[in-house]
Amino acid sequence: MRSAMRPLRAYFISRPNRFTAVVELEDGSIEKAHVADPGRLSKLLFKGNELLLVPKEGGKFRYRVLAARMGDKWVLVDSGLHNYLAELVLPCVPYLSAFGRVVRETRLPGARIDFKLDGYWLEVKGCTLIEGRVAYFPDAPTARGLRQVKALKRQREAGILFLVMADADLLALNYRVDPVFSREVAASGLDLFAYSFSFDGEALEPLGLVPTTREEDPAGVLPFLSELKEAVEEYNRLHGPEAQYDIIEVNRDSFVLALTGYGTCSCCLFDYLEDIIYEAGLEGWSVRSWKNRGGHFMIRYSRSGGP
Repeated sequence: MRSAMRPLRAYFISRPNRFTAVVELEDGSIEKAHVADPGRLSKLLFKGNELLLVPKEGGKFRYRVLAARMGDKWVLVDSGLHNYLAELVLPCVPYLSAFGRVVRETRLPGARIDFKLDGYWLEVKGCTLIEGRVAYFPDAPTARGLRQVKALKRQREAGILFLVMADADLLALNYRVDPVFSREVAASGLDLFAYSFSFDGEALEPLGLVPTTREEDPAGVLPFLSELKEAVEEYNRLHGPEAQYDIIEVNRDSFVLALTGYGTCSCCLFDYLEDIIYEAGLEGWSVRSWKNRGGHFMIRYSRSGGP
């Protein structure tokens, strides 16, 4: 996806409030620009860092901040694009793509939720905080996010889709910044999906699914995640369109895979659910639960004797 207009380059000076940035344009003039993302963005909005601006229609500012420099990459910070990006990638997210009807901006008691997919409630969160190869959400305490999670937990089926605005290996909850929100999500039965993007300043490229974790120490699951990725890639290579796994979530004592392919419609379904355990040599693991939507299966595996 390519921007319809070429962004303007600017340099960050200050942030007098969470929705305003003072910036210096390339011609030396000083402007105020709208910041749509209410997060701290402390690793992106610091004095002298390079920004990309686009013209803003209406309001008191001429520009809004589109992206900020992070090393040799750009990170999108325009949260006004989140629902559009979510709709762009929903057809590529296993299980979520099996729902037919998509309704934007729906209400539950006490909270507004981004999407309702048939009977499934989905909240979208943008993630801009990347440390190493791990993305963290949130980067500031989020009372609104906590209300939304509590409302989602009361529904029969619901989840969160995190949009990671840079390449990452894992999406983790940020217990250091907001332990209340993080623990509420971790203890919930909500599905946790993540999808990443790369932005070169002009074109936005969807990169693919990112595994999520509920663990307080994400570094502790990275070695197992690496082994699981290798096993899943080999399984998918051998089975092709018959059966394909995607890693949705990985924890110390459990992981979640999405299973798609024409084999899920056969009488050998339960063999497919367990295949990855035997073919990857995951001794001590077993299928804990599974659910199906239109031939898209979400399977939770746990260690024998685990929760």
